[in-house]
Amino acid sequence: MDQNIGSARLFNVLKPAMLQAFERRNLPDHVFEGLVTQLLSVMLWKRQPEAAAYQLTSAEVKKAVTTGPTVVRRYASHDLWRLVGEQDGLPGTRRERWEQVIGPLFRNIWPLDANLREEESSRNLVLMALTCEDAFPDAVEAILDFVVPYQLYLLTHSLRLEPEHDQLVQAFPRAFLRLVNALVDPAIYPVPGDLGEYLQECARLDPAITADPIYVRLFGLSRQVGA
Repeated sequence: MDQNIGSARLFNVLKPAMLQAFERRNLPDHVFEGLVTQLLSVMLWKRQPEAAAYQLTSAEVKKAVTTGPTVVRRYASHDLWRLVGEQDGLPGTRRERWEQVIGPLFRNIWPLDANLREEESSRNLVLMALTCEDAFPDAVEAILDFVVPYQLYLLTHSLRLEPEHDQLVQAFPRAFLRLVNALVDPAIYPVPGDLGEYLQECARLDPAITADPIYVRLFGLSRQVGA
């Protein structure tokens, strides 16, 4: 990773101009993509003792992600999703990677501003959570306040639930329903056609879930399908 971000001395010299670029918002998309990747790479590399010379704080990255144009948050969310799912990423398991590295980074840099939330970044954050394996419930809690509804024709396809991610539904039905509840709004997009099937499966796995207000809401919405 250090080979990709250059020396600490060079980075520290260039950093003010890099951060100012996010505020100017007038660069081509591919340039913002490179800048976002650079900042996230430095933040991850800084975890190593030998990288202490890199001068970058989570507050500076958060400001860049907040003040930059929409594509900045789209690239950042995509990079975080990719980093969780890397085959050779560290730590070795995706759960450890989320809990020790990506989760804390996400919580430190993601903007709270409601007006910055949009569909493509939301989709990337959802796929990031679905990639976290056993850390899925914690990842869901981390992203719930930052996602907005987007079109889900079928949960199976839109959330890529087969075959790998379907195991998350089996293991964590309540976390799965909390995620779906944040993404389904019939005032914006039609209710997914297979919502009822997943509600039945969640109720089979955890019968007490049928008393949860989230289940009750989604069950009512599922009855709109085909009505």
